Amino acid sequence: MVGYKSSLNNPVFPYGISLSSQQQSRSLLPCSKSEHSEQFILHDGPPYANGEIHLGHALNKILKDITVRFEKLRGKDCSFIPGWDCHGLPIELSAMGVDLSLPPNQIRSASLTWATKCMQSQRLAFGEFNLLVDWSSVYSTLDLSYQSVVLKAFRDLCLKLTGAVLQDCAYAHPLRSSSGKYFLRAADFVVNKGTGFVHVAPAHGRDDFDFAKRHNLPLKNYVDEKACFTKDAGQELAGLSVQPEGTAASQSLFPHFAIKSCYTSIVPDSTKKMRHSFPYEWRTNKPVITRLSEQWFIDTDKLCEPAKMAYATVKVFPPDLKSCMIPFIENRPFWCISRQRIWGVPIPVLYRKGTLSPIVDPEFITSIADRVSAEGSEFWWSEPIDTMVPKSFLNKWSLSPKEIVKGTDIFDVWFESGLSWRAVLPIDCRSQTYSASCTECPCGPHSLCCSTLIYSGVADVYLEGYDQFRGWFSSSLLLGVALTGQAPFKTLVVHGFTTDAEGRKMSKSLGNVLAPKDLLKLTDNCSDVLRRWAAASGLSTHSSVSTKEFIDHATSYKKLRNAFRFMLGNLHDFTPDAAFSGTTADDLFHFLLGRLRTKPPVNFCVLDTWALCLVGTFMDSVLNSYFPNFKFETIIAELDRLVSRLSATYFNSVKDSLYCDPARSSRRQLVQNVLWLLVESLKISLVPIFPTLAEEVELSQKSLSCTAGLFSTLEADLLHRVSRPRPSGLSQAFELLRALSSWTSQGTEIMTAVSIANHLRHELCIRQRTAEAERPLWPGPVTSPLSRLHISLQAHPDDPALKALQVRLLGILFRLLKFLLSFFLSSST
Repeated sequence: MVGYKSSLNNPVFPYGISLSSQQQSRSLLPCSKSEHSEQFILHDGPPYANGEIHLGHALNKILKDITVRFEKLRGKDCSFIPGWDCHGLPIELSAMGVDLSLPPNQIRSASLTWATKCMQSQRLAFGEFNLLVDWSSVYSTLDLSYQSVVLKAFRDLCLKLTGAVLQDCAYAHPLRSSSGKYFLRAADFVVNKGTGFVHVAPAHGRDDFDFAKRHNLPLKNYVDEKACFTKDAGQELAGLSVQPEGTAASQSLFPHFAIKSCYTSIVPDSTKKMRHSFPYEWRTNKPVITRLSEQWFIDTDKLCEPAKMAYATVKVFPPDLKSCMIPFIENRPFWCISRQRIWGVPIPVLYRKGTLSPIVDPEFITSIADRVSAEGSEFWWSEPIDTMVPKSFLNKWSLSPKEIVKGTDIFDVWFESGLSWRAVLPIDCRSQTYSASCTECPCGPHSLCCSTLIYSGVADVYLEGYDQFRGWFSSSLLLGVALTGQAPFKTLVVHGFTTDAEGRKMSKSLGNVLAPKDLLKLTDNCSDVLRRWAAASGLSTHSSVSTKEFIDHATSYKKLRNAFRFMLGNLHDFTPDAAFSGTTADDLFHFLLGRLRTKPPVNFCVLDTWALCLVGTFMDSVLNSYFPNFKFETIIAELDRLVSRLSATYFNSVKDSLYCDPARSSRRQLVQNVLWLLVESLKISLVPIFPTLAEEVELSQKSLSCTAGLFSTLEADLLHRVSRPRPSGLSQAFELLRALSSWTSQGTEIMTAVSIANHLRHELCIRQRTAEAERPLWPGPVTSPLSRLHISLQAHPDDPALKALQVRLLGILFRLLKFLLSFFLSSST
């Protein structure tokens, strides 16, 4: 028996149906830099190096990577350096564990070990996302150069206020007594709670402190640094600890402090217990005692207007979030940048013994910063004054080492991370007062300013979560304005928070936490599916995820992958024109499209043009609108519709030509040209989101090139032309083709009818034996699915080859219908 398989043009599929976990980094992007390339910097906000990463980290890093890949796709020279924030209280507490009695040097050592371990663990986890970064070049706040930059920034901020401003000024001692009586109305008065009379303790509460500052009330401490009452609290309480001795003693004083009004006397009943709310620290479950202390502040009032002016020039995506930064500029109180903790960058200030007045010397701070950049900051804690402070400074201050004590405060982590732009971003040295050799350049070890590339010190994009308006965004803005007079970013891109399917925040107590590694296991570690989820989430306020939702993303991704598989499988014997000698995808596109444009329009049936119109519209929107405006979720939605329409309509329509026409027929080769164009177009459009798939497609084409993905413009090519308003003679055909999107249901009906006809073949054979008169097997259109298509089957008992004819009918029927449909569509053009 002669087999029919050998007579068909069977596809040769380049890869299997199962998902690929192959992690490639080439991703069709240019690997060499051009000195004429436009620069693009996405500055990575440093995640906190404490514990494992969560889905919020995955969303953030993937959106950043998509942005960088798109800019690289446009031919820009991109900088994306991952970073970590490695100082602060959470790391310190994690390192200490349950032992709160560790000495400071052991706490710092344990904190360093813990932060380094977490940073390495997170780096490995980020590596599963197929990010286009150089993991050998990262930054962290542990870097010695970074810490040196923090100290020098503090020096520069101190220089903003010269000593001449303080000449002939005096200050009042904060412990002076006052017998003034105050009756002040507060804006936060609550009608339905308490008596309406509230005491004010400016030194022992943030709200009271701000209230006292507004009304120029005296600030008096009633609790010392040992949590004991001072003598100003009265002889009954002086020297007693606040908890518990002071509490018992103060309760005995209640009867002596009756509140009197002109109408009545309110005297507490000492026999009844009074209930009073008191703040507790959630980690140790111990009461919090607030007292006034000396700190280092940045005067945010002076930065308010300059910061708003600088922020006015910044673009924000989504645009409706532009105003979210303003409250954190206008209403931000004095920024306290000092902390009384151990793990962090020390504030390089000395104090005079006795008076504890600070010694702020910019030259001394510079010398400390230089030592930190060379050997770290541990010497500040361990080295004695007489060896740490050069004699030149002691002579300058007319002080001996015994008259000086070192400060033990560290910088606030938001101050530290808010200076990342200064530590990491390259700065144009020509605008600075540094030497030509750039030995004093503040750019840090990851800067490119000392090479042939010169940057302005401003990032093109900061991309973080919504909560960073009050965090990293605002701290970076304020410090950028204070030190340089400009914002350190041109564009802010803001995404939302990750939640479960019900919109609840993920929490271990709720049992709804999903880690990125758990989701990757569902798809055999295929990072493209996780990247698809991130892109589909986009900049939504809440990015929900569940196992079911992630599996749905995997299903949609498989449809896209199989669409590529179908197109590539039918291009195995396709040979591009030998005249093509380009090395980039841009050359490839212009060559192919130029060749297609030289052919008469009649060579394209309407289905071919329809497919090109679909992809052309998609590509134009993706490259010129969706990517530049960070509408990643729109790309995914449009992609799903595109794949569905191409698969259901165009692919089904051209299978007959691809499989059954002669291999070198003009129609089959024209279809292959269209498929080749679709593959190249979709591959380039989607490489920022699906780098693994794009690399897999590229490998299957056996045309690897480090610049194969460079694509610049669609101007003057066919895809651009057919995606625009239709030229005369094509508009009717285009409208007809848009209507073909509903043809899928009719095509399904045809397939069903043919299947029914196959089952009726046995009935036809039976009719042959009965030698009955010729009559239709179906009496009318009511019960016949074929009758709607104007097709009927009849028995011819006198025909001895009836069975063979019916077998051939099944193969011819569908081809005839498709031929008629194609003829009708071609005629309509």
